[in-house]
Amino acid sequence: TTLGGILPNNPISTNVGRILSQATAAAQIPKLQQMDVTLGRMGKNLGSINSGTKTVTQAGGNLYRVAANEYGDPMGWTALAAANGRTDP
Repeated sequence: TTLGGILPNNPISTNVGRILSQATAAAQIPKLQQMDVTLGRMGKNLGSINSGTKTVTQAGGNLYRVAANEYGDPMGWTALAAANGRTDP
């Protein structure tokens, strides 16, 4: 079909299509900028959550017990030992 007598593969219709695509993209720029700001805030929040450390102080016991209580796996004692500069659970 033609629009106003312009054939679909005519250079004029091709250029009109490009201009319409550019206008559509330009109209979406504010939304994309807002999304970029929001994602930036989310990234900072997730980074602060993931980089946080937890301190557990326990009288008596050993790293096996702490690992079992905190990680649900007593074999996690090796990670606790490495974080605390120890080799013996």
